[in-house]
Amino acid sequence: MTDGIELDNLIEIEQDYKDIYYHYLKHHGLMDFVEQIVTPPEQEMGIRIDRLPTYPFTIKVDRITFSNVVGLIGKVAKLKAAFGSL
Repeated sequence: MTDGIELDNLIEIEQDYKDIYYHYLKHHGLMDFVEQIVTPPEQEMGIRIDRLPTYPFTIKVDRITFSNVVGLIGKVAKLKAAFGSL
């Protein structure tokens, strides 16, 4: 179901927290899955997973968990298929 989505994973966070997030993600081996850490002023366009639908193409969710991750990946795949390269 998720084969071939081929999207970059970005983490959007306020500038003051970038180092904290980087070190946490790196320590837990998660930077292997993150292309870049960006800030809101950089205004990266694309599919977002967020608690608030403040941008187009946002999938609204309170948190990512084991029980919802497969459904989230499916939603991302559907948006990618419907709108192509965002």
